[in-house]
Amino acid sequence: MTRKKFLAFPKDTQKMFLDLRKEYGMRYAQTLIDDEGPTKNEWKTKHGVTFKDASPEDQKFILEAGNKANEEMFKKQEAGGHKGVRQVWDYYLKARKKYEAERAKK
Repeated sequence: MTRKKFLAFPKDTQKMFLDLRKEYGMRYAQTLIDDEGPTKNEWKTKHGVTFKDASPEDQKFILEAGNKANEEMFKKQEAGGHKGVRQVWDYYLKARKKYEAERAKK
């Protein structure tokens, strides 16, 4: 839905859409998390897969590589006329942090 179409709805309908989006996002994320456990256990037993957390050095490398890849993507998007790509990414990061904190409280 475009922003123009969204803003054409009454305020209470806009709030409903936003509330439903938030609820759906949290349910979807929780479902993915819940489904991952049995899959990991199956892979451990069936295939002998071992899961380990990344070391601090590996975490740093992964973060830097991801940031570099994102920067390249942002530049391509901006060159294509999508000037708000960084604001969208910032919004996503803030929302993810907020919802992860909410989930951790439960």
